Amino acid sequence: MRRPAPGRAGAGVLASLAVAVAGCGGTTTATPSFSAIANTICANADAEIVALPPERRSLVSLARVARHELPIVRNELAQLSELTAPASKAREFASALASTRRELVLVPRLIAAVHAENAARIATVALAADEADMQAKTAMTSLGLGACAREVVPRGSR
Repeated sequence: MRRPAPGRAGAGVLASLAVAVAGCGGTTTATPSFSAIANTICANADAEIVALPPERRSLVSLARVARHELPIVRNELAQLSELTAPASKAREFASALASTRRELVLVPRLIAAVHAENAARIATVALAADEADMQAKTAMTSLGLGACAREVVPRGSR
């Protein structure tokens, strides 16, 4: 189970839970929309990534950050995968999730290539990972999931 970062992420999870409970048996019949839930999941993951310790801008440092981000993004993907998109958005949402899965397969390969100091492999895998990332972000943006399309890094890493 994912432990949200202190502060904003914890508040977001609590708010999501409160809204979901209110829509499931409370006096109100309002339920959160697909976009609101997905954006909350992504905003919580973003907050966890921002809370990670910053690293220098070397390949080895970036690989270290990526290793710490992987479980956060995997959990985010698992939560998003549990959502049911509206029929009109289902195909595009499935495509965005598939692109994110491809990226999650490539990132450990990229980390390994960095540690092996294999420049050719780094370039090849980085291009493929970047393409998967861009495809996912483009689809998420067009779905109105802006929080899922943001580029976030640990605070102080830029």
